[in-house]
Amino acid sequence: MKTCRHLLIALSLLSVLPACSRVYSVSRYGVQATLVDTSSGQAITTHPVHVKVDRSYFALTTTRRGRISTPSAKFGYWTWLGGPMWGSNEKARIEISSPGYQRRTFIWDRYNSPGPFNEHRGTINLGEVKLHPR
Repeated sequence: MKTCRHLLIALSLLSVLPACSRVYSVSRYGVQATLVDTSSGQAITTHPVHVKVDRSYFALTTTRRGRISTPSAKFGYWTWLGGPMWGSNEKARIEISSPGYQRRTFIWDRYNSPGPFNEHRGTINLGEVKLHPR
């Protein structure tokens, strides 16, 4: 009787474990972009940049190719049988500023914004961002 009870408990646990899955949601998106000077048409290289994504600030320096990148913040949690699940943020406000250039602001919407987006990594690729000199 005791072995039968243990067998029943083991089979119950084995049937539930495959139904659990690890799910991620994005609370703050990461940003990737290449900064270009509109007057020269060249990339803005090794220049200080301030990036604000929603409420988070990043002080960065562009690479030799004018690229910037900020990390995303993701939360992971376990779900059972597909729910409950918390969705990622649907919108992001991105501000890019640099000394000597005018500030650019982007309102990114998950469903209506063009451009590449990587949900798994939680990053938004803005492509070439043209900054106007002051």
